[in-house]
Order: sequence, then C-alpha cells, then structure tokens
Amino acid sequence: MLNNLPMSSELIERIFSLYEQNNPLIAVESPLQERMNLLKNLTQKCINSGINCYLWMLEDDKLYQLTISDSGLAFSEIQEYNRIAFKVVREDSFEILRFWKTSQLQGILILEGIYPWLGQGATDADFFLTAEWIKSALINIKLYNDNSGKTALLLGSNASLKSDIAGLIPIITQELPTVEEISDYLPQILPDSITQAQINEIANTCVGMYLADIETGVKTALAFGEQTPAPEDLPPLEITLTALLESRKNVNPLAIREADRIESMRNIADLQGLPSSPVDSSIYSLGDIDIFGS
Repeated sequence: MLNNLPMSSELIERIFSLYEQNNPLIAVESPLQERMNLLKNLTQKCINSGINCYLWMLEDDKLYQLTISDSGLAFSEIQEYNRIAFKVVREDSFEILRFWKTSQLQGILILEGIYPWLGQGATDADFFLTAEWIKSALINIKLYNDNSGKTALLLGSNASLKSDIAGLIPIITQELPTVEEISDYLPQILPDSITQAQINEIANTCVGMYLADIETGVKTALAFGEQTPAPEDLPPLEITLTALLESRKNVNPLAIREADRIESMRNIADLQGLPSSPVDSSIYSLGDIDIFGS
C-alpha cells in the first residue's frame, strides 16, 4: 500500500490514521532534509494526542523519548533499554527489535537506519543472514503487537522493501509539494512586505524543491539581502600554482575519508565475529600486519 503525500502535516495525519488502525508496523519514506520537521511535527502530534513518541537510531543504538522544549526537539534517553555493548554478531546491533516486541512501552517507536537490510539483494552471506533475521524480527513484532497500542515506524530516505515483506507493511512516501502548497507556506517565512504577486513568482520558481530546501534558500537570501556585493566590486581572485599545490597536500577527499571509515567499520565488525586463532608463523604468513593493512 503506497500513499504519496506532499506535505509533512498531511504525512503526519496519514501516519496517525495507520496508528489508530492498530498497525504494528509502518514504513515512511521521507527525504533527509525534511527529517527534523517530520520529527518535530510527529512529536507534537503525539503530545497533543497523549501518545509517547520514541526514537532509535542505528548510529548509537540508544532509545530516546522525544518531547518538545522551548529550544525545539528534546531527547530523553530511556534507561529501560539495555543495548548490547559488545556486539559479537551484527544482529546484536538490532536488539531494539526484541526489546520493543515485549516491552511495556506504548506509543510510536521511530526506527532509523534499518532500510538497507530490507531492500533487494545481499552483498554477502553475513549481510543476507542479518537481513533475514531483521525481517523475521519485524514479522514477529507485527504478530506479537497486533492491537497493542504500539507501532514501530521505519523511517528513511528510501523505503525499498523486499517483495516478501512489502505486503505486510503499509508504506507512505512524502512527495514534493505542489506550487499551491508552496504558495501557502511562503508567507510563514517571508517578510510581510512581500506581495502576493511576488509570492506566486517565488513559488513557481521553487517547484521541484522540498519545503526545507526552500526555507534554507529564503533564510540565506534574507541574511545577505542588499549586502551582497556586485561581481565587479569583488577583488580579483589570484591563485598561484605554488599555493594551489601546497593546499592540495592538505586535502583529504570526502569520498576517500568515507571509504576508509566504512572499511574500518566493516573490519571491526568482522573481527568481532571471528573466533580467536593462534598467530600464523608459517612461511605463508604476511607478517605483523593488522586488519587495516598497517
């Protein structure tokens, strides 16, 4: 079941409609730039409805209750959830699924970071086994928590689910806003001096953008305002070959840094899952080289 919704407010209403229908599992696809607005709106809706809202992220494997404070979204860690500190196998990173199935906590639990294991295809045997374990855990949640007042909401930028589980989880996709919806939103972030004709012109220009992107662009434009110098007033840009080569030595491309970080994480995870073995002192040994190649 796929629903295309343009705005975060309508998205929230659809989520709550599925929650009130006692759906133990919901999948939501929302772009990263809209994530904070979605969390705030969902938390506020939960508070207004007397429902607890929780958030779990793969990054730190901690459970938080979400509330709204004067400064915005507030996170309070739930001590009842005891994550596995030393993760021997990959499944240990998803202890939250076992916890939520039997926990007395009620409300909506947002799970962020699970979609990669629910999509099509598997890169290796370990990944496949982990994906199958997660799928089985979600099915158990759906069966165990039916009509329990508990909903696990899978959240991510790409709600791509395997065919054998897609039919069990209703999917909601947040689409781009229409020009009319952009026109209704712009007066909230633009100065009062902006006319309706200008709003319509800006709205037409912003078609194809999410509201968060539009807000960022408007704030940037208002911050600079008339202070932006004309190109002809800027000083000439002078870059010498020597300075360029010297600066290049200090540049570590983002792609390389990310690749190194991911490879290190994979190596550490693989190492934790391997049994201990004696040092290889045979003629085939590579010598004193660790898993990072150093």
